[in-house]
Amino acid sequence: MPKLTETYVRKISQTKSGTQKLWDSEIKGLVLFVGKKAKTWYFQKDVGGQTKRVLIGRYPVISAVAARQTALGFALEWGRGPVSGSR
Repeated sequence: MPKLTETYVRKISQTKSGTQKLWDSEIKGLVLFVGKKAKTWYFQKDVGGQTKRVLIGRYPVISAVAARQTALGFALEWGRGPVSGSR
C-alpha cells in the first residue's frame, strides 16, 4: 500500500476497464478509486458492524492533501462513537 501523495496520484493511469482501489498506507480508510474516466477519493470505515463509505471528491478538484485532511476528520469523528447522555 502506497502513501497517496499528490505526485503518486498524478502519475496513476486511468484503468482500461473496471475500477482499481488504492488504499493509503498511513490513513486507514482513505481510498482512491481509479476508473476509466475519473479518480475519486472516499473514506471508508466499519462502524457498529456496518461498513460506512463517504465520498470526499474527485481528483484533481480535491487534492491529495485535502483528501488526507478530510479523511482524518472522518476518522476522528467516526472513531468517537455515539455520544451518550446530554448536558
